[in-house]
Amino acid sequence: MSNMSSSACDEVGGPVEDPVARLEAAIAAVGAVELGSFSASDRAAFLGAVERAGRRFSAVQTRQVDTLDRDGFYAVDGHGSAAVMVRHVGALSGREASARHRVARALRVLPEWAAAFAAGTVGVDQIRRIARVWANPRVRDLLPAAEGDLLAIAQSESYKWFDSAVTRWERDADVEGTIDADTITEKASLRRELNGTWRLEATFRSAKGVVLDEIFEKFCDAELHADWDKARAEHGEQATWADLPRSEPQRRADALTAMFFDA
Repeated sequence: MSNMSSSACDEVGGPVEDPVARLEAAIAAVGAVELGSFSASDRAAFLGAVERAGRRFSAVQTRQVDTLDRDGFYAVDGHGSAAVMVRHVGALSGREASARHRVARALRVLPEWAAAFAAGTVGVDQIRRIARVWANPRVRDLLPAAEGDLLAIAQSESYKWFDSAVTRWERDADVEGTIDADTITEKASLRRELNGTWRLEATFRSAKGVVLDEIFEKFCDAELHADWDKARAEHGEQATWADLPRSEPQRRADALTAMFFDA
């Protein structure tokens, strides 16, 4: 790059600066929007649209790392790898630069995920989670066959649900890395304390714990929705988290009680 003529640099300057300038102008316009002027439904729609746009920009950043990595452009500027160059130019942490590099490499063999990321239909957290699975050499070759199913879960369920599904898939696929669950002793107790309250404690093996956690989170979601319904009925569409009648720990306790009652 350093041996470019000034005329060549001038020619490159326009295409580089113009789209970035337009992007910055668009970001400023979005940042100037007052959410308080929207109805609850419009506010949610706006936040969702901004999130999709953010995902698409993250996909662009990932493609840049991929191009640097594939073509070796990082070496021209004296960097040891694409991750090192991105870390230096962007003043990133080593962890962030490595995460982008890992995603870029994983998406080369996961075209459905790459397309969804570019379209903004799957989140950055989900992308990075699947890339961490790809980084496991014992399951890497098996991942492409399962990418469609895992992507469908990522696009339709909460991150926690998706993370559990990926954990189960990786555990089942990674036979060599699986810990012998039979060495874990399962136990549970429900005992009364001296002050009259009750304490519940339990330990479960990994496979059962994942299933119980999924069920529990569904009940927690139901309690949260009930709180929002109550808050909006009392305070209208402008209700906030502060208007919810219960705290998060209280909702989780009621969710556990609902699980027992349903059983």
